[in-house]
Amino acid sequence: MNWNKLFYITILTSSIVHLVWGFYDVHEKNSVCNIMLQTAVEQKNSDLAGYLSQSQEPDGLCHSRYNGIKLIIDVGLISYAIYWLNEKKQKSA
Repeated sequence: MNWNKLFYITILTSSIVHLVWGFYDVHEKNSVCNIMLQTAVEQKNSDLAGYLSQSQEPDGLCHSRYNGIKLIIDVGLISYAIYWLNEKKQKSA
């Protein structure tokens, strides 16, 4: 196996794993925050509801570390790896 091909397959695989992890992290953080906010509203705890609805919560409670820049980088790396692998496949054929 060619080392370049192995390199691009590794980039492709790791970027896909990072992309899936990012979407899972965003979903998990939103779910946890929504459950806590719903519980606060049901218990009529306006202080907690106001605290959770604003962006004053401790870091990592409701906001994921995965952001738009990381999404763009992952999509770019995946696209580049697929492009390179297809180009090499066409040249060898």
